[in-house]
Amino acid sequence: MISAKTLRRILLTGTVGYFSLALLARRLFRPIRLGSPATGHRELAKRLAELVPDGTRNVTAFHLADGKVRFAGLGFDEHTCVELGSVTKVFTAQLLAESGIDPDSIAVRDLTFRELAEHTSGLPRMHATSWRHGVAWAFFGVNPDRWVGAGELLAAAENADLTGRGTQAYSNFGVSVLGEVLARRHRVSYAELLCTRLCRPLGMTATGLGTADAQPRGVSVFGHEVAAYVDDGYAPCGAIRSTAADMAVFVRHLFAHGLPDYTWQAATTSEGYTLRWHNGATTGFRSVLVLDPEREEAVFLTTDSAAPGEGFERAALTLLGGG
Repeated sequence: MISAKTLRRILLTGTVGYFSLALLARRLFRPIRLGSPATGHRELAKRLAELVPDGTRNVTAFHLADGKVRFAGLGFDEHTCVELGSVTKVFTAQLLAESGIDPDSIAVRDLTFRELAEHTSGLPRMHATSWRHGVAWAFFGVNPDRWVGAGELLAAAENADLTGRGTQAYSNFGVSVLGEVLARRHRVSYAELLCTRLCRPLGMTATGLGTADAQPRGVSVFGHEVAAYVDDGYAPCGAIRSTAADMAVFVRHLFAHGLPDYTWQAATTSEGYTLRWHNGATTGFRSVLVLDPEREEAVFLTTDSAAPGEGFERAALTLLGGG
C-alpha cells in the first residue's frame, strides 16, 4: 500500500510536470488568430473569413472576373507587400516566355530551358539538403539556403546526377538555375531582369525580391514571428514580394499575352474548364494564385502565416467558382 507521504510526492511531481509542460507549450505555440479589420470589398472579405482554414492570420486577396477586380483583406489590404514563395516561379516562367529564347534550346549542360521550367530536368528538389534543413525551416522559421549563391548553384548543376530525367519531379534547384541562366544571358542580375522586363514596364512598383528589412513579417507554424524571407541563388524560385494590387496587374498581363505551357500546374473543373495555378510558402507566408484563362477569371490569396494547410488552396478555388 502506498503511504500518504509517497502519494503526496507522486502528486506533487505530476503537478509540477503538468505545469512545466503547459508552460513549455505556451512558449512553443502561440495562438494564430484571423486578422481584422476587414478591408476592401465587403462581401469578398466576408467570404474570406468564412473560407480560410485555421492557422490563417492576416489576409490580402483579389478576385478578377468579367474584367473587374475586387480587392479584400482581413488585417491587410491590397497595398500590403507579402511574400509569394513559389508563386515566384510563374514570374520566372514569364521571363523565359518573353525573352525571345527558344525554350527547347540548351540552358546548361545538355538541359533545355523547357526541362528546367517543366521540372523534368532530373535535378533534385534542392542542390543539397539534409534533416537540418527541415528542422531549420519548420521549427525555427529559418531559410537554410539563404546564403547559397547563384554561382554555387550553377556549378552544382554541372555536376549533379540527373535522376529520373524526363519524369516530372518538382525542383526548386532547376527553376533557380533557369532564372540565373536567363539573367546571365541578358548580362544582368535576376533582380534586375525581373525589374526591367516585367515590373517596371507594367508599373508594378511594389514588386521585387525581398530584403532583410522587409515588412510585414510572417509567423511560423508555431505562431512565432520569423525573419523576412531573403534568398540569393534560390531567388528565382521563391523570393519575390508583391501586393494584391500589383498581382492583379500581372494577371491582366498574362491574360493579354498568354501563359506559357510550362511551370504552371493544371487542374480541370467539373464543368470542363482548365485552370492554371501555383501556390507558394515561405517560413512565414502562404500564397496561391489560380487562373481560368478561358473565362479570364483569377483569384489571388496570401496570409502571413505558415500554418494553414491545403484548405488555403481550397478557399481560393471556391472563390474562383463564385463561392
